[in-house]
Amino acid sequence: MSRKRGNIVQYTMAELGSMKAAGKTRTNWEAAAAKPPPDGSDPDDAMEPIEWATTELPGPKRKERGYQVRIDAVLRSCVAAVRRRKPR
Repeated sequence: MSRKRGNIVQYTMAELGSMKAAGKTRTNWEAAAAKPPPDGSDPDDAMEPIEWATTELPGPKRKERGYQVRIDAVLRSCVAAVRRRKPR
């Protein structure tokens, strides 16, 4: 077992297997399996049914300000002017 910051620990697969065999894990999978699925009455369990077949990803947001386009135009004109002055 290696300890990181705070209470976070890392176990190897061998360590986890030996802990499970010895009954030293704190996870009660039988109790978790016996609980009913969340019904949405608790706000922390908020689950809305999602129709994945018809769900669309949101499109990219449009720019709120057009300053980037104007800055790019100024920079392009500046580069073009410098290139005109200095022959290669």
